[in-house]
Amino acid sequence: MEKSKFAMGFAYDGTEFSAFSTQSSGITVEGEIKKVLISTGAATGMRTASRTDRNVSATFNVLTVETSFEPLKVMGMLNSSLKHIYFHSYAPVDKKFNVRHCTEKEYTYLLPYKWVDPGNFLKEMKKFEGIHDFRNFCRYDSKDTTRELRKVSLVSWRDIPAIKFTARGFLWNQIRFMVGYGIQRLRDGIGPEDPWDEKGWARFIAPPELLILTDVRYDGINMIPVHKKSLTRDVEKEKVIRSARHFLIDEIQGKLI
Repeated sequence: MEKSKFAMGFAYDGTEFSAFSTQSSGITVEGEIKKVLISTGAATGMRTASRTDRNVSATFNVLTVETSFEPLKVMGMLNSSLKHIYFHSYAPVDKKFNVRHCTEKEYTYLLPYKWVDPGNFLKEMKKFEGIHDFRNFCRYDSKDTTRELRKVSLVSWRDIPAIKFTARGFLWNQIRFMVGYGIQRLRDGIGPEDPWDEKGWARFIAPPELLILTDVRYDGINMIPVHKKSLTRDVEKEKVIRSARHFLIDEIQGKLI
């Protein structure tokens, strides 16, 4: 039977896994999904839009698979078998569609700190908007470090202030180092006013538990939300949004107040 290609939107609580990408040991997001696809024969050729870091979560990541089944059936198999991973939307795509070639990605970093002034934190993060060389704000892995950060905005997650970052793509640990700069500036009173000043200052990387991949967008692709009645259990992005409020917040607040 001929196979069709689909993009599928999914969410996960990253704190429940040892990593995202498949590894020889440990429970990973990608590994658990692949196990279900292989054991059920539901789909092949899985590729993902973003490999988030350990303990980073997502309300909207995207993967593609090829399958001879209806997409709702594949998603039903996945949602009935997986824990802490929830498939919530899909779209048919062309066989040549590359899930890595997105138009835009959006990450949100929660700021549940008593000392934080959301407006001032936004001002610090606005310094990173535009095209810059982010080599001092990433974990270097030989890639070109010049990127465009399209937009930084202030949002609220259930009364918790948060910063939303929008770009076509991000470098390894880029957002966590930028947020770390803001924490040093506003909590500790250290670090240069100009983030591009290289006159020796200690970088600080913000905790991963409060970073969430919240959207991946493509030109011409409109994801279709899945109705609850189609699944063997409720699948809502809200589940991960609610859990995001509790991602080690007490522990982190104790360290960073």
